[in-house]
Amino acid sequence: MENPQTSSRARPTPLSPATAGLGAAALLVLAVLAGIVSVLPAQGQPLGMLIGILGSLTVALVLPAARCHPLLATVWSALAFSLPVALVLMNPGLPLGVALAFGAAGVWVILTTAACRHTRR
Repeated sequence: MENPQTSSRARPTPLSPATAGLGAAALLVLAVLAGIVSVLPAQGQPLGMLIGILGSLTVALVLPAARCHPLLATVWSALAFSLPVALVLMNPGLPLGVALAFGAAGVWVILTTAACRHTRR
């Protein structure tokens, strides 16, 4: 009898194309929260760090089969943590902040789309 854990490691579960959209939307929500927090005078930096940690912990919501896709889970954690922290610490203003947010969302969409195509083969 075959071990179910071994078979799932050998062939990762296919990703749905909705994973890319859900992750991009979640990154944009994190960026909006970071923008709101950066306006606060004294509590902006600790709250930005907290938003980054919470965003990193949402990997199970964005990537349901995170165990089967460890690279995507690591990329999500890095993007979801670094985007709000960078936006709060840099306080880049609206144009650069929007560019950073959409850039991070674009990176996530590109990587998940490539992984989706790779797992469907």
